[in-house]
Amino acid sequence: MALHTHSQPPPAPAPAPRVPTRARAMLSEWRRLPVHWARLAAAGPRLLCDHAPRRGRAVLIPGWRCPEESLELMRQYLRWLGHDARHWGRGTNRGRVEEDARVVAASLSEPVTLVGWSLGGVVAREVAREFPDKVRSVVTFGTPVTGPGHTIAAASYGPAACTGIAERIAARDRAHPIRTRVDIIFSRRDRVVSWPASIDRVSPNAVHHEVTASHAGLCLDPDVWNIVSRVVAPRAD
Repeated sequence: MALHTHSQPPPAPAPAPRVPTRARAMLSEWRRLPVHWARLAAAGPRLLCDHAPRRGRAVLIPGWRCPEESLELMRQYLRWLGHDARHWGRGTNRGRVEEDARVVAASLSEPVTLVGWSLGGVVAREVAREFPDKVRSVVTFGTPVTGPGHTIAAASYGPAACTGIAERIAARDRAHPIRTRVDIIFSRRDRVVSWPASIDRVSPNAVHHEVTASHAGLCLDPDVWNIVSRVVAPRAD
């Protein structure tokens, strides 16, 4: 299993994030999907042997323009392990981060682990920032922590908007950092979000895990599933 975990501080030095080109990135992602399905199938016995009642609580948040079903296999695996895992209840992620964070927080009756893919991880982080009493921990994978400037969406926003968003995020991180534990999963093979843009050098309780999946493949990666299942599990205080 090609898996590396780094406590804070994260891997350094990190190269400057690149801006992926949309056409090349999507071609690379589609080409690797059969590989990810095959790898998940091969890991089936290992994943199934890992079964033990865990009894954690998780809410899964999909990526931008992705439906809840994009994380259904992961949710089913978490439920099979004994976790109370559910979707966020908002359907397809339309990119309304602040609104989504408020609605998700209002739906939580007790602290849970928020699990977010890509932009879903941004929503999870904002819930943890603004409503820390609602969040036990956060897990993100393929999530840009500095805005869209180093993702394939950069061209859609334009340089000025990307710079402005990054500056606002940086100011919010300085004034109101996320205190909740954040487990950050990233991959150097991610062609949608430049991997250095996923590294959190601000949150005091950030832990980084490196895997080898593509961006879309993160949803199917057995290493990601293993990390998520163990973070969701209750910890002895």
